Amino acid sequence: TDGSVDGPGSITIDIRTDVCELYLEVLEDLWNVDPGLNDGISQIGIDLSDLSHLTELEKETVMHEFASKHNLPYIVGTWEELCEQGYIDKDNLYWEDGLFFSIKTNEGGDSDPERTAFDAQKWRSGLGAYFFGQCTAQKNADGKWSYTVGQEAIS
Repeated sequence: TDGSVDGPGSITIDIRTDVCELYLEVLEDLWNVDPGLNDGISQIGIDLSDLSHLTELEKETVMHEFASKHNLPYIVGTWEELCEQGYIDKDNLYWEDGLFFSIKTNEGGDSDPERTAFDAQKWRSGLGAYFFGQCTAQKNADGKWSYTVGQEAIS
């Protein structure tokens, strides 16, 4: 496993960098589509809670790396939780200064460690969102992951 740190009295922390890189790539691809949604944001919300095949440390690694790359603070939570916390205006379906990203494993997406299926989205408002649907990812012979988007949608 990549990311291990061993030594006298040290703790071994295993982070599968290959699968983290897959989800970082998905988030980055979402960031780059419909860039107008990114204008004027000062924070991002991220929900990876439905990626049950990632450890909590791996989820945190992905979120931290993505937010750091864009020099933005991030809030962890579901869309509903971010509404409850006052970040997202639920009545008007709008996040004035933020973007919400989520990736959710599709049914059967966890059954094979070399393959997964998921949906991903970038959301700013009820009329400003981008979706990657029916995505499939496969671990290649070289250990790297690649993914394809089954369908794209914009609102």
